[in-house]
Amino acid sequence: MATRRTSKAAAEVMVQMLAPVAEEAIELALREAAAQGAADTRRVLEAVVGGIQLSGIPKGAARQAVRLGLIRSGKRKGIDLTAYAASLLR
Repeated sequence: MATRRTSKAAAEVMVQMLAPVAEEAIELALREAAAQGAADTRRVLEAVVGGIQLSGIPKGAARQAVRLGLIRSGKRKGIDLTAYAASLLR
């Protein structure tokens, strides 16, 4: 059982470390999508998750990092995106 708790704690640390990277990737991806006329935010966020996965990060941790990055980005701009982030990446 200790292994499960250890791996869960390690995953949480990984998500916390990835959140700033995800935040920056989200902003860049959304800016690029807007420049190209794309309006589907969900697809953009899924692409960011996919990009994070390419570095060997498990999908669940990548999704959590993107959720956290989106929430952090919103807080920096004075917007609460908690519910929005949860609904986009299920």
